Amino acid sequence: MKKITILIVLLPSIALFSQNTIKVYHEKKGDTLSLYADNQAIYPMSLVFAGVPEVENMKIPKPFKTTQVIPAKSVKNKIGFFVVADKMKSWKVKNIPGYMMYIGDVTLKNYDKDYHYDLPFKKGRSFNIYQGYNGTFSHQNENSLDFTMPEGTEVVAARDGLVTDLVSTSNIGCPTRSCVDKANYITILHPDGTFA
Repeated sequence: MKKITILIVLLPSIALFSQNTIKVYHEKKGDTLSLYADNQAIYPMSLVFAGVPEVENMKIPKPFKTTQVIPAKSVKNKIGFFVVADKMKSWKVKNIPGYMMYIGDVTLKNYDKDYHYDLPFKKGRSFNIYQGYNGTFSHQNENSLDFTMPEGTEVVAARDGLVTDLVSTSNIGCPTRSCVDKANYITILHPDGTFA
């Protein structure tokens, strides 16, 4: 009988890099240059800038936030603006610092730390744990559980939420970390803003 291993990673907040989910752009109106961000993803995204913009002959009326959370499925979120100081002189934005995009709200502090996750199989069934928290193989510094289950066993949600990412096409595996990028997985956004 072939066995499959199920891995559950519990993440109070997630900081995974995402690609091309946020569009950052600017618009000029009169003497004001505004920066905006659109987020087409079904989950909030965090923009974390490496610093604050550098400007010449421009004021930054509100302090620029280096970490900003962009709501899911939203457009034209103002992330900063600059106003020309002296209209008789030239002006420019010398540098907009680089930024990273992260899935979820990296500023999340209030979430259900005491939530009790269900097991990933139907009630009344039991399976052996292949590897537990802070395991020696692949769970260093992770609150993760691997269950050994016969192939074809129905896997059920450990907690309600929205599926935000899914890979189910890999049939490659190995007993070393070199195969970690070949794993099948499901990522779920929970109502309190955490992911698993």
